[in-house]
Amino acid sequence: MIIQLTDTHLLADPRQLFKGINPYDHLARVIEQIRGLAPQLVLVTGDLVHDDSAQGYRNLLGLLQTLPCPVRCLPGNHDAVPLMQSILATDQVNCQSLIEYGDWLCVLLDSSQPGQVGGRLGAERLHDLERVLNNHPGRDVIVAMHHPLLPCGSRWLDQQRVADAAAVWPLLLNAPCRVRAVVSGHIHQEFATEHLGIAVYGTPATAVQFRVHSADYALDDGLPAYRWLRPGPGGRLTSGIVRLNQF
Repeated sequence: MIIQLTDTHLLADPRQLFKGINPYDHLARVIEQIRGLAPQLVLVTGDLVHDDSAQGYRNLLGLLQTLPCPVRCLPGNHDAVPLMQSILATDQVNCQSLIEYGDWLCVLLDSSQPGQVGGRLGAERLHDLERVLNNHPGRDVIVAMHHPLLPCGSRWLDQQRVADAAAVWPLLLNAPCRVRAVVSGHIHQEFATEHLGIAVYGTPATAVQFRVHSADYALDDGLPAYRWLRPGPGGRLTSGIVRLNQF
């Protein structure tokens, strides 16, 4: 089983509140639950630390190191990327962009732009993605990134999705490997659809949630959540959301 965590929004002080909740406490409880599931891999898909603090990343590392499996992290628009990469740099927990899961391959993309809220890959990262996909013919692949490729139905969030998504889809569809799913964060809500034969998932945050189908920024009272993914033989993939219920 693969677990996806996203939008943890930790702070330097683990007691400090973020939009009325304690993000450290939320993440700690989520991790306590998923430890019992014995996952084989955890993907953490951006907006890891909200205040650009080294201590926030150290707090995150301490929690992630309690997991019984490899953890791979990628940045979101709130992350200080060089700082993140320098601290999340252990054998177990790091920011490497490729990891195998049995016969499957997980490809982690950085969709963040310095000083920008919205996502974009840009020419260099698009070229890197094409190269990686071409180098793994026949493999079943999960692609993870922070920003979504598709609109989720919330106007203000849809303006922040990957700006060059139209250049991404041909790479995913025409590669010699088989891209089975794209998973992302950023939208702080559940989203699941299929686009051109590829499963597309958005995942609620471990921190606060955004109101679904809202034209403007709005929070709701949804509970912390995570996504599970079960890759199987023949490219079969199942997935779902689990929300905590003791807050």
